[in-house]
Amino acid sequence: AWAARSHEAGVPERAGAYLAVSMPGADGSSTLHAAPLPSALVERAERIAEGRAFLNVLQTERGRVQRGFFLPFILAYASLAIVAIVTGSVLAGRLARPLEALAASAERTSLGSTDTEVARTDKGEVGDLQTAFNRMIRRLAAQKDELSRLERMAAWREIAQSLAHEIKNPLTPIQLAVQELRDRYPGSDDRYGALLSDCGEIVDEEVASLRRLVREFSEFARLPEPVRKPGDPADLLHELGKLYGERVTVAAREGRVVWFDREEMKRALINLVDNGLAACESAGREPVVNLNATEEGGMLVIAVEDHGTGLSDDKRAKIFEPHFTTKTDGMGLGLPIVQGIVYGHGGTIEVESEEGVGTTFRLLLPTGEETG
Repeated sequence: AWAARSHEAGVPERAGAYLAVSMPGADGSSTLHAAPLPSALVERAERIAEGRAFLNVLQTERGRVQRGFFLPFILAYASLAIVAIVTGSVLAGRLARPLEALAASAERTSLGSTDTEVARTDKGEVGDLQTAFNRMIRRLAAQKDELSRLERMAAWREIAQSLAHEIKNPLTPIQLAVQELRDRYPGSDDRYGALLSDCGEIVDEEVASLRRLVREFSEFARLPEPVRKPGDPADLLHELGKLYGERVTVAAREGRVVWFDREEMKRALINLVDNGLAACESAGREPVVNLNATEEGGMLVIAVEDHGTGLSDDKRAKIFEPHFTTKTDGMGLGLPIVQGIVYGHGGTIEVESEEGVGTTFRLLLPTGEETG
């Protein structure tokens, strides 16, 4: 089968299983030449034609498919971007808020405040930072309190030294003058002589009291540096037990070697024991004080426990202040001296007390040669 068509010269045309070529003539007519094609070539040509048609379909559909995938991709990408932004904002806020709180607390601390601890709000690195910050604040508060205490103690020692000097100077002339009056009275008036003698005794007693006050002031003003030597604190406690007899009970393991100034520590413990016995008597109870020595965290702990009147919170906060006393005949210098001795050893002193139950003083002392 073939079809005659007008084509340009030399252009082949497939017509069924023939190859037809139309050749134009000089007179305007066309001559058609046709030749049968091999079946294999025809099949191959048909497959090529089918492939080309399929390619055209794919090219047509490609644009639609691309447009169909592009919109969901954009939507998915935009959704992921929004989720990422929101999540990042939330995480940044969670991280920034505690850091901002730390910065604000640090700013208040730089202005002198020590009540700037922050709550731990995270279990990770930020939480560790918050814990470290709070630890630093507590150390700063302790150092600030210690500095304030040292300043007060320095002021009181200066006052005590001045008072000791001013009081001590006139005591001897006063006592000598009264003694001179009493010894040189030439009269025979027994009543006047007895009055003069009584007045002399009163002056002697008051001068002795003032001398004791001067001695207390002087000791408080010039606490010596402790001379620390190795020794067994149990020996010191048992020595006090023998000194006070049944009024003091001792519980201490022997054989423990600690560096301390035995005489200064004995002085401090005697002061605490005397205070405890007086507190028991004031409470109407049997005057007994318990002494014991233990070790806690590498520190020697000497506890002095009484069952006396106890202390209120207000009094407990003031007992180490010079000139504060709970006794009618006290001078308020004993406990500051005890505190100074303990601090001189590089230790600390704690007070546990309950009104109507009793008081326990805990002396925490380093056990080694170095106090730092």
